[in-house]
Amino acid sequence: MEAARNAVQQHILDDGESYKTSKSDKKRSILLCKDSQCTFRVRISNIKKKGYTITKFDPLTCRPVVYYSNKRSHSVKYLIEHHRASILNNRHITAAQIRSNKRLNFNNSISYKQAYRTIQAVLLEMYGDEADSFAKFPAFAERFQAANPENYCRIQVHKETGHFMGAYFALAGLQHAHKSLCEFIGINSTHTASQFQMNLLIASRTDANNKTLLLAWALVPIENGPWWRWFLKHYKKAFELTIVEGFIFMSD
Repeated sequence: MEAARNAVQQHILDDGESYKTSKSDKKRSILLCKDSQCTFRVRISNIKKKGYTITKFDPLTCRPVVYYSNKRSHSVKYLIEHHRASILNNRHITAAQIRSNKRLNFNNSISYKQAYRTIQAVLLEMYGDEADSFAKFPAFAERFQAANPENYCRIQVHKETGHFMGAYFALAGLQHAHKSLCEFIGINSTHTASQFQMNLLIASRTDANNKTLLLAWALVPIENGPWWRWFLKHYKKAFELTIVEGFIFMSD
């Protein structure tokens, strides 16, 4: 019923009209006009062997001023269906672009706030809640090491709260490859495109063809001395660097 009801409601709003719900349950849904004098009526019923069907439809008889610029046509639930594809295609699309598309293609002037909320709603569908993703690191680490027991992974949590602090990764294949690489190790960091402003620490080396190979990476809350020491400690363990003499470390 919900899918049938949403489809009918979407069609009504696409036509620039409005509605109010008079009755809605598992068997039927009835939509009426906001104007009590209007004869508009849509009834959706669950009929045996046919499924959900529109069993009654009476068009609007009220003046357009009744449903002009109605609030439902500005709701995120409605807007998201029109702009999901555009946002999925370009996640950097701006609220101004959404407003322009809505005005030109659907003759509907929406506020900047609603356009922004529409973008955020689609991004939430795409990526999920970023805050919740940190709780998934332990499960990811288990799968990471289950894929190959030689894969190296360490999760750092806060000693008192148990909250996620950092994660270090080094693939088994890279651990074997490092033995044939030049004794020149480049370390660097970059900010992530995250609301929590995490930092990505990396270590790389060059091969005989002067090509760069990424060996290890870590997600940490901030780039500073303690976190670099934590990163290099696990780098040494993962790659079994019992002797570091002769290696050249370079960082910006």
